Amino acid sequence: MTGRRSAILKGIAPAWENDISYFPEKVPAEFPEEFRHLRNKISVHVTHERSCIDLTSFYEKYHKFVHMLYWNCRGRWGLRNREFPDLKEITKFSVLVREAGAAEMARP
Repeated sequence: MTGRRSAILKGIAPAWENDISYFPEKVPAEFPEEFRHLRNKISVHVTHERSCIDLTSFYEKYHKFVHMLYWNCRGRWGLRNREFPDLKEITKFSVLVREAGAAEMARP
């Protein structure tokens, strides 16, 4: 976030960048803990606590920070011109989901 603010202030940010008013000077202190808690409860643990997590509130408070994390790291998650590894059941499931989604989109 500091880098984005600096680029805007120096006049070197891309034309599509948000106004400086979009970026607070600091990330809220509670963001890391709340993000970790949400990530653990939503994507890892099978728990009854999932049903009472307020995703709307989290989105309203932290979307811009999650988006910046994704945007700044997305280049590191690519394949870099290498063949995607066969992850056995994970790959099989991913292909199944992709094909099911494509079939659904093709329906009139």
